[in-house]
Amino acid sequence: MPFFEIQKDRVVPDRRRFLSRAGFKGNNVSLSIQMRETIGNMHLRGVDTIDPFLFHRTDFTSELIALGFLPASFHSTSSVTVFVSTLGIRIDEEIQRDFVEGRTLEGLLLDAWASEAIEAINDLFDAYIRGNRSGTRRFSPGYGDVDIRKNHDILGYLTSEASTQGGCPLSHRISVNPSTGIMIPRKTTIAMIGWFS
Repeated sequence: MPFFEIQKDRVVPDRRRFLSRAGFKGNNVSLSIQMRETIGNMHLRGVDTIDPFLFHRTDFTSELIALGFLPASFHSTSSVTVFVSTLGIRIDEEIQRDFVEGRTLEGLLLDAWASEAIEAINDLFDAYIRGNRSGTRRFSPGYGDVDIRKNHDILGYLTSEASTQGGCPLSHRISVNPSTGIMIPRKTTIAMIGWFS
């Protein structure tokens, strides 16, 4: 089934990466008791707010090359798994509310937590689908030779499959601005892994 089930309590961002993204650099970061409590609350608040979702599709590389969104390094693979993951719109709204209501620290921390949470989901899926297979590193548009605006085409490709898999309203969950490639919700990623066998 192309839906990857994500249990919210398994979405645990790497603490060091979260702190680094939030601006706390170095290995021996010293945090006050109050700051440690605030950071701990971000995890509880984040898990309560997210609505994690991941949809994936795997096709032969030869079929995907014609669609124009594969990096050149994937052309030597035999198949490619393409996926979209998101934390849902509520986390975006919570982050925005913090900033609007003047809770800048909380907004920055929740934004950093959410950025690492979406990576934690991607890591979970990567480990699940990779198993012992030989594949490429995970790749997202906006890096290398694939323009970020290709997110629009890729989401269309995934949506066409999702509509045949139980009527999943993928287009109701995620949208892409075709002129910028920016996705809504903001904490959403599109990525792909090429397989050599």
